[in-house]
Amino acid sequence: MARSILINSVRDQYSFREGVDGEAGWQALVLDHSVRLVICALSLPMLDGSSVLARVRSKRCYPFSNCWKGS
Repeated sequence: MARSILINSVRDQYSFREGVDGEAGWQALVLDHSVRLVICALSLPMLDGSSVLARVRSKRCYPFSNCWKGS
């Protein structure tokens, strides 16, 4: 539900893509360096969100900000 709300909020203003799992999302980032923002769930099939973010952090060509909700 949160994903649908987010997509509907940005659909008219930004181009976006969705990955079916964490690995697909990572591959999209590897192939398309024009991506400027990544929003991903922590619980994803194939490659979890924490692992996606760890891969992003390890690549110096991806400047990003990391926001975490406190528990």
